[in-house]
Amino acid sequence: GLRPANYTEYSGNPSREKVYKLTKIVLSKPGLMGLWIAGGVANFTNIAETFHGIVDALDEIRPEYPIVVRRAGPFIEEGMRLMKACAERNNLKMKLLGKETSMGESARILAEFVR
Repeated sequence: GLRPANYTEYSGNPSREKVYKLTKIVLSKPGLMGLWIAGGVANFTNIAETFHGIVDALDEIRPEYPIVVRRAGPFIEEGMRLMKACAERNNLKMKLLGKETSMGESARILAEFVR
């Protein structure tokens, strides 16, 4: 019963600043009920670098809605540490998932989190 309010995709190795700006655009839409940061297993994308940009935006905006992160790839451990620290310092409702959780399951988890 839920539907996406926004969608964005990036590939390669976008800079921290580019991901920050992209995240701010996504989070600027009024009436958001949740945030789903999802991606398959990246081969060459530095996950930590892209998460730095997302964390910069989350530190600034501090959304009150739930966030589900499902990601895997190079530098994922560092990236997940960044996200966890961001959630803790901003008191965000965030669930971190890896490749052991399917994309569909992570969407279901966000839907339950939102309800």
